[in-house]
Amino acid sequence: MNYDDKFPELGNFLSCYFNQDWMHLYKFEDEKPGVLEIARFYKTEDSVEGVRETAKQLEEFLRLELTDEELDSALDKLGSDYYAPGDDWTYREWLEKTLEILKNPNEKTKITGRANDGYDPPSEEMLAILRE
Repeated sequence: MNYDDKFPELGNFLSCYFNQDWMHLYKFEDEKPGVLEIARFYKTEDSVEGVRETAKQLEEFLRLELTDEELDSALDKLGSDYYAPGDDWTYREWLEKTLEILKNPNEKTKITGRANDGYDPPSEEMLAILRE
């Protein structure tokens, strides 16, 4: 399956917010970066429509009923470099928690901005190259 074609918004979310540098991209109020905090931050940066579409695609993705090993591979193809077992979660647990955040309008972030204010997310062209 070509996950990029089927889940473009989800791929943008994962590759922009959970790429290989995700732990170094954000300013936090008090603690080191956490993936759930980054999902909350994403909601402040994207449009309401964009967040809704990402949540919708994440729900569809979870309905594929992939094993954790298959999820790891699919997430890699979508541009995510987050290693869920490092936080004692399965990939499904992480994605389900992320979906809850994306769907909850009351979730607030502790991120105060990007660590490098000059950082620009990768272009669509660069994302396509990285996914190959």
